[in-house]
Amino acid sequence: GALLRLARFEEARRFFEATISNADARQEHRVKFDAMMQLADLHIESGDLDAAIAQLETVKPFLAHPAFDARRVALLAYYKGRIALAQRDPARARSEFSAAVAQFEKGGGGKFAVNVLALIGLARAEQALEQRGASSSALQRALALAESFVEPGAPSYLVGLCRLAQ
Repeated sequence: GALLRLARFEEARRFFEATISNADARQEHRVKFDAMMQLADLHIESGDLDAAIAQLETVKPFLAHPAFDARRVALLAYYKGRIALAQRDPARARSEFSAAVAQFEKGGGGKFAVNVLALIGLARAEQALEQRGASSSALQRALALAESFVEPGAPSYLVGLCRLAQ
């Protein structure tokens, strides 16, 4: 509750919309696609799942665009997974997070911070489905990837999120 009151969702929404508009005018497709999906993430964070779903629908016409590469396909699946978890649909969340993780690995070795988040989401979906072994495996993968971003023992929000999920 208190943290949501501190969030400045409306201000952030306006910035994302301006970014999308400016990127469109400049034909900066990657920036536009990323901002479109991050705006959906903002809606997820604010609890407006209908707006998040509607925002992701605006991305669909661009799926065949050359700039909508494997990483962006993975990001789209990740955000769909977040929506499914928020809607308490762990089976669909597992499917989306699994697709995101596979796509991250296919499109660049999987070494992206958001891949850690996708693995954590996958673990949470598996846990909700009472698949403890699969959940533990996903968390171990997430932790190993998170630790690969920093020196041993260095503070890391990604490592912290993995530990929290454990």
